[in-house]
Amino acid sequence: MKSPKFRIGWYVIHTKSNYEKKVYNTLKNNFDVFLPMNKMVKQWSDRKKSVEKPLFKSYLFIHLKSPKDQLFALKTTGVYGYISIEGKPALVTDVEINSIKLFVGEFSNIQLAPFEICIGEKRRINFGPFSGYDCFVIGHKGKEKVIVRIDSLKSCISAELNKSHLAVLSE
Repeated sequence: MKSPKFRIGWYVIHTKSNYEKKVYNTLKNNFDVFLPMNKMVKQWSDRKKSVEKPLFKSYLFIHLKSPKDQLFALKTTGVYGYISIEGKPALVTDVEINSIKLFVGEFSNIQLAPFEICIGEKRRINFGPFSGYDCFVIGHKGKEKVIVRIDSLKSCISAELNKSHLAVLSE
């Protein structure tokens, strides 16, 4: 059986639990790596504190240029392997990486939603840094949440936007 041809691009590394930052710090000297962080406020009984946690638990994005790089990164302590879809390593597009970067730069308290619940009306965002992006809308407590589908990961990112920031798509 012939092995699949390597493609240059962004791949998803699966790390041990709570090893995302350690793996990121190890790989960042040799590779272009991206660890999206979610800014959130944690409430304790006596105080509130702003903290950052990885957006995708146990996942890290790495831009690979050769099969040799792919093997080198795989040997890093804390790495289980690459995320695969239908037996092939998941390749994430530059557009998706840039969307995630915009998203985590603009929003805090981001929630991940399973791929199956990305249902509803398709709209276009007409305000802010995501202006022009298509999204799916889910009603939530009288507000609409914007869902940005990341098909390569079989996940969605959700954030609350004002209803006035969404436009109906013309057919």
